[in-house]
Amino acid sequence: MRRSRPQVRCDATLQERLDHYTDKSAGPEGCWLWTGGLRHGYGALKWQDRSCNAHRLAFEAANGPIPAGLCILHRCDRPQCVNPAHLFAGSQLDNMRDMRRKGRGWIAAGELNPMAKLTAQTVMAIRAAKGSQRKIAKRFAVSQALVSLIKLGDRWRHLPAADAMAVGGPMDRDRDDRVSRSAMPT
Repeated sequence: MRRSRPQVRCDATLQERLDHYTDKSAGPEGCWLWTGGLRHGYGALKWQDRSCNAHRLAFEAANGPIPAGLCILHRCDRPQCVNPAHLFAGSQLDNMRDMRRKGRGWIAAGELNPMAKLTAQTVMAIRAAKGSQRKIAKRFAVSQALVSLIKLGDRWRHLPAADAMAVGGPMDRDRDDRVSRSAMPT
């Protein structure tokens, strides 16, 4: 059963509310973990009739208003941390770079992706295949749209020879199909 704690006063200041839900037992250099409600792993707090991220409120309480359009990033990479010493402002691009640098947000490419239905060998065969995309799709039991994306290099781009025109020929029909059609009587 969850321990109940006394509620914070309804007229409490932002800092009082933050302190009420923050575990500072790790000391001034450690992570101060949010003990209140969570949303998507981040601390959540209702403030001024809005549901807010606790780390953003903690940053504001320590540093003043957050400039428009900026994110608040964690040096410690712990979403529940609200220690202002671990927080810094940055753009969305900074946030994405920070995430990649810390090894998060990585999307498995090709066969490493658990949703992959094709192998690298099959993709290379699709790229090298001649004929209409519909025929290629039917031969490999995939959609024509996927064949197009593979030949354009929009999917499986980590594989070599992703240039569609160099390996796959024109998008809808290869040269042999055009020649055979032009030889037909009109």
